[in-house]
Amino acid sequence: MPGRRAFVAGLAGGLLAPGLARAGTGRTQEGGPELVPVGRVATDLYPKSVARAPDGRLWVCHFGRADGDNVWVYEPERLERVGVVEFEGNAVETAFGPGRAYVSNFRRGVVHAIDPRDHRVLGEVWVGPHPKSMLVSPSGHRLYAANYSAERVSIVDTETLSLVRHVRTGVQPRGLAMRPDGSWYVASFRSRRIQHYDADGESLGEFRSCPYPRHLQLAGSAPDALYVTCSLGSVSAYDATRGRRTLYAVAGGNPRTLGLSADGRWAASANFRTSDVTLVDTRAMTHRACPVPGASRLVGLALVVEGEKLRVWATGWDDHQLHALEADVPPSV
Repeated sequence: MPGRRAFVAGLAGGLLAPGLARAGTGRTQEGGPELVPVGRVATDLYPKSVARAPDGRLWVCHFGRADGDNVWVYEPERLERVGVVEFEGNAVETAFGPGRAYVSNFRRGVVHAIDPRDHRVLGEVWVGPHPKSMLVSPSGHRLYAANYSAERVSIVDTETLSLVRHVRTGVQPRGLAMRPDGSWYVASFRSRRIQHYDADGESLGEFRSCPYPRHLQLAGSAPDALYVTCSLGSVSAYDATRGRRTLYAVAGGNPRTLGLSADGRWAASANFRTSDVTLVDTRAMTHRACPVPGASRLVGLALVVEGEKLRVWATGWDDHQLHALEADVPPSV
């Protein structure tokens, strides 16, 4: 009885109650490092996302380009284009697994498997209406794709490129995040809640989040710290085992994609309405709005920390550019 197990798991973890922290608790203060623009390059129409591949290259999906030039691949230092992925339909997001890249196709309802070395399409699998966010299991054997228009997440066997099952979610599932044990979270945008499932798609509970949660990230060094962009203007973190908010940072207008460093210290959001990036130091509890000259409605974002340098890449929906920004940050200890 999956429903009964979900109910009991929710009670045991305190997940079914909203349980948000009191006003003022965990709030960041304005301050901290500032991201400085260091370059930009033209993309194609409506670059929805940018993802950093395991080899460091940047994959930009063009939502506005159909049936060709779907994804452009850039070398990150000089922002030089080094590859193109083409297929019928239009691209939304990219995820990476062992030896493969995966791109969701919004128009055709499929996910494409791509060879990241030569950018050749290896195959595709139908998942359902309007797939967006994806994630790949630690083993690489399963892929999870959020069907924005179907209130479900599709589970795919990546070895056979076949659909395993559909998992029922709340309304308009968006962001996905995975724990080391293979269980995963989904942000149900219109249902205002975050839901937790095991690797096979059985419910483990849920909790009420901020209104309109979009993108999710889990801190690798603290797997219970779940970060989310909230469309009304914040970046929040939740204790995922208890459903309690532990951090609240004011962000720009309508924050979309969230980037998080591997140690969970640095978070950044691409802000659609204000066309800037918010950088959050989760250790010092600070946040800073960082302007991006020439940007218009930022939507996609990727983040990495290399030594004492924090690097961010963000895509402008209306200006059709990939922007590079950097900040000097204290070393992690």
